[in-house]
Amino acid sequence: MDNPIQNYWKLRLETLKEILEGNNFEVFIADKLVASVEKELKK
Repeated sequence: MDNPIQNYWKLRLETLKEILEGNNFEVFIADKLVASVEKELKK
């Protein structure tokens, strides 16, 4: 398994995303900070 720590946190974030979406939150998980900033600037 490559990068077990990164895989662990990716799974944790995906689980958290599902929980937040279930509570009517809009969630976006970006691979990089730049992607998340670009998404916010497009709003």
